[in-house]
Amino acid sequence: MSSRTLERWTHAFTLEARHAFFGEAPCPSVAFEPVEETRTRLANLGLLCRDGPGTLTIFRSDRAGSDGAADLTFRLVATDAAFANYTRLDGADAHSTLWFDTATAAPSDTGTGRRLHVGATVAATDRVALDAPQLLGSTTPRDLAAPPLGFVRVRVHQGDPSTTWVIAFDARTTVWKYYVLGASDALPTIRDADGEIEFEPAAPTVLPGNRRAVVLRSKVPIPLRDRPTQRFQLRVATPAGERVLVRRLALASPTRLGKDTVDGREVTVSEIYVNL
Repeated sequence: MSSRTLERWTHAFTLEARHAFFGEAPCPSVAFEPVEETRTRLANLGLLCRDGPGTLTIFRSDRAGSDGAADLTFRLVATDAAFANYTRLDGADAHSTLWFDTATAAPSDTGTGRRLHVGATVAATDRVALDAPQLLGSTTPRDLAAPPLGFVRVRVHQGDPSTTWVIAFDARTTVWKYYVLGASDALPTIRDADGEIEFEPAAPTVLPGNRRAVVLRSKVPIPLRDRPTQRFQLRVATPAGERVLVRRLALASPTRLGKDTVDGREVTVSEIYVNL
């Protein structure tokens, strides 16, 4: 009878991306990939990768041969071409990328992990130049030509407790701009059922095809959401009081963004079209 024991695997750490656009669940439009040097190091250390939507989990074998410390580097990539449309990415340009290191991690304000950035969400201060010393050996020519979202360095040690390292992205906020076509002479208004967001008229515009549109614009930027919950109604004033034209207006999508000038400064707007 063989005395050979089964190999046991225990949780070492998890990398998890979160995003206000998607709510509480891990962000499904982000992935973690070990850089080439780390792939080799994982095998040598007896570590196994398992990825999921917005997560990468590392398991440690009880037969791991080394108990020393090691640095593991992972590439952070966006798997959704529209990721930048609904994400706040302050300071993003073609010459920099995000950089996170477990050595400088902050406590998470959720109690379910440790943030890899000082602020509550990713900020411009988390960016480094693509030729920064900490990225040497991790970037490829492809990374330099088309920078990924970022890189994460994790210091592991055989005796470390299991940890979830968190990267939290904030959602882009936009001014919501409704183009109302087919309105009568009476100027329509937008009412928020929750009484939180107010709209104001902007200059009417003429759309292609010589179609005149009344324009109503939110007074403040509104965070984009995968499943927005706002309840906006289009109404018009009558001698008997306000009459509902559209009981529930369509809400902003990250696929329809534009630029506008509000109070002398350029802002990003979400364009929404309403046909009466």
